[in-house]
Amino acid sequence: MTTFNGKRGLRNFSANPVALVIDMQPEFLKEVVEKKELIECQSQVLHYCRKNNIAAIAVEYTNNGRTVQPLRKHIAKVPKHAIITKSAPDGFSNSELEKILRGWGADMLLLMGVNASLCVKDTAQGAADAGFKFMTAGQLIADEIYFQKRNKELSWYRQNGLYLLDYRNLLKDEAQL
Repeated sequence: MTTFNGKRGLRNFSANPVALVIDMQPEFLKEVVEKKELIECQSQVLHYCRKNNIAAIAVEYTNNGRTVQPLRKHIAKVPKHAIITKSAPDGFSNSELEKILRGWGADMLLLMGVNASLCVKDTAQGAADAGFKFMTAGQLIADEIYFQKRNKELSWYRQNGLYLLDYRNLLKDEAQL
């Protein structure tokens, strides 16, 4: 679709967005160089979600532990939240994800997570296949160090969804414009 660098809050992109936190589990974060920054950026988004009543879902790969504690704490504070597991890279491989999103009336998914070149990308494709729009920003997704395709994958997000140059544009309220 496009890259966007405007100054707008998340609700200006979508009437009913849902944040997906994908595979932010200790096992997958071991080899992520920027994990502290990634967790901090995602935490800020989840705080914004809580403050603005935007739903959040943690998507966890089966048998790889739980989402890291700082993010779990933030997700638990979001009024409308869920945790689902998956047994394949695409979060939509668990039909419960689509069921929850449809039940909540989601119209845009904000993708955050690890293994942007595999699990986040496959979930994005699953979202598109299910008819959902999606967005992300470079500071909200990452890869383990052995994935060397990151620049190529970022262009995939730009071509197929809404890619923001700075995630902080999502955190701006209309009053700040």
